[in-house]
Amino acid sequence: MKVVYLHIMFWDMGEHYYGDLHRLGEPIKELKHPLTASEADRMNRRNRDGEHWEKGEEVRQFFSRDRVIKEAIKRYKEMFPGAIVLVHGSPGIYDPQTILDGPKEFMDTINELISRAEEIDGWDGDEIEMQYITEEWEYVWNAFMEE
Repeated sequence: MKVVYLHIMFWDMGEHYYGDLHRLGEPIKELKHPLTASEADRMNRRNRDGEHWEKGEEVRQFFSRDRVIKEAIKRYKEMFPGAIVLVHGSPGIYDPQTILDGPKEFMDTINELISRAEEIDGWDGDEIEMQYITEEWEYVWNAFMEE
C-alpha cells in the first residue's frame, strides 16, 4: 500500500500533540522525537507526575501540530517502506483528505479539491458541488492507486 495516514490528537488543552501513523492492514505506529533542551525544560516546569525529562529523550509529546506533521513527513517512508503518500486523516474515511506529502501533481490536485470543498463548507454547504468534488477526487485517487 502506497498510502500512510497521520492521525493527530491533542491533550492538556492543546499543550501537547500526539501523532499516530496508520497503513491499512498494519499496526499503528506512534510518532516520537528527541526532546530539545528547551522542550525538556518546558516539560520539567510543567511536570505534575514527578518525572524528569532530559534533552535527547524520545517522547511522544509534541508542542505544536506543525511539529507532528514535520516529523511524520520526515519519518513515514522509513516506518512504512514502500509508502509514497502521507494523508492527514484516517483510512476509514472515504472522502477527500489533505495530502501532506507525495508526488507533486497528485498532491496538488487532491489538495485543490480539498480547498474547493472547504470553500463550500463541504457536505454541510452545497451538496451537489460536494458530490462533484468527491467524484473528481475518487477518480484521481483511484487512478493514482492503480499506477
